[in-house]
Amino acid sequence: MILEDEPLLETYRGKGKCECCGRECKERDPAHIIPRGLGGGGRVDIPGNLVSLRRWCHAAQGTANGPSLDYLRMLASTREGVSWESIQEAVHAIQRLPKDPTDARIEVTAEVLKGESRKIFQTAMFRWQDQRAKEAKSKPEPAQREEPKKKKKKAKPEWMLSAQKRQKEFRKDIRRRLKAARKVKKWVKIRCEPDVQGDLSYIMQKRTCR
Repeated sequence: MILEDEPLLETYRGKGKCECCGRECKERDPAHIIPRGLGGGGRVDIPGNLVSLRRWCHAAQGTANGPSLDYLRMLASTREGVSWESIQEAVHAIQRLPKDPTDARIEVTAEVLKGESRKIFQTAMFRWQDQRAKEAKSKPEPAQREEPKKKKKKAKPEWMLSAQKRQKEFRKDIRRRLKAARKVKKWVKIRCEPDVQGDLSYIMQKRTCR
């Protein structure tokens, strides 16, 4: 599980004293004692796993000239008033949780822990649940999709309607002639030619079967 807490990280940023060297600085960075891992897959933002360092101390963390890991552990455990083993146990328990744990899973994990590590774990998970509840309230409700307005069909002009009527009349006439020709058992050949006015008129030609 990834436990992100941006409001908590903001308290470790900005102007203040570096917890490592004690110097006043304008900009500080929150440093994770138990590393986040590649891509931040093991990130756990809780007070016991964070220290506020100035930029130089943070960049030199883990090197020969910078603060050692044991020294950072001692700073965090002294500030929180608990042993480092309890902090480490709580952080590992949070990392082993699934991505979106249920309340039952959180309770089962808390029962396994003991003493200070259980308190640290429960405090972190209560804060995470409150943060999720606030985010759920602040999210706007999904907007309802508006149904697209149906386009009104444009009325056809009169000349088009009159042409369509003439075509229907021509088709009816052809069907009537075809029925009459089939009754006398003759083939019917239909030829379409434009008349003088430019409209299509159908000319029927009959021929006897061979």
